[in-house]
Amino acid sequence: MLTKALADSCIARNYPEIAGAAEPYLAFYHAVVARQARLIAQWMQVGFIHGVMNTDNMSVAGETIDFGPCAFMDSFSSRQTFSSIDAAGRYAFNQQGPIGAWNLARLAETLLPLFDEDRARALELAQAALESFSTIYKAAMAQNMARKLGLPQGGEQNEAAIARVWQVLQKTKPDFTLFFRHLTQVASGAEEKAFLELFAEKSEDIQAEAAAFLADWRVWADKPDLAAMRGANPIIIARNHRVEQALESANHGDLRLLHRLCDALAHPFEEPSTENGDLENPPLPEEVVLETYCNT
Repeated sequence: MLTKALADSCIARNYPEIAGAAEPYLAFYHAVVARQARLIAQWMQVGFIHGVMNTDNMSVAGETIDFGPCAFMDSFSSRQTFSSIDAAGRYAFNQQGPIGAWNLARLAETLLPLFDEDRARALELAQAALESFSTIYKAAMAQNMARKLGLPQGGEQNEAAIARVWQVLQKTKPDFTLFFRHLTQVASGAEEKAFLELFAEKSEDIQAEAAAFLADWRVWADKPDLAAMRGANPIIIARNHRVEQALESANHGDLRLLHRLCDALAHPFEEPSTENGDLENPPLPEEVVLETYCNT
């Protein structure tokens, strides 16, 4: 049976620790579900949008693959898309978790004969395994967002604080990366000015919302976990306009921008050197990238 042979190969390569399990194929599926849930939560943490989450673009290894029209969020929108082939928003930022679960359901359909000869029991086992996706994904999201906000893991106020930050992001639409970058700086003792300037050109209501959030965050975090924030909030990301600039230059035989960007991205959480400081800047209005393509 080719499916069994392929599953055995995947287990040997990616999950050797479960090779001796009583039900290795079910254990394999559980492991794939868990890895995919945690991977997508990591995407969400940094504002990454895969762009083309077809089933053939997901990996049982739990690695990010085949992400041609991918992009990083600039101004926040929960429904943000960039892919030129995703006009309906099937793979929008906030749909990545649900689509991940949908893809895993299709994988389960393929593996059913390996779970049990009795199809009804195989379906029951698959459903139970798939239901764990939501639990693992929500836990990973909560853990990641607590780190981004400098909150204690498992803190009593975390759920409300995290829900509030998503609401504030959706309402005020700041640059996603800079929002947490400047919040980290405030946690390190910097003045609030840089954070509040993210909203300087927005309405008074939005400015008030941002100021109120910052005041609430100081209460929630109290003594923010600065190390966690610095390890969860990147400074340099592959901003879409920088990628476009690097590709355009490379097409004309100049690889300097490409190498500079790659070198900076090798250390995304470190303070950039003086010459690379501009790489954390958001795009100017004329630089905003609205669509990305499969060859990006």
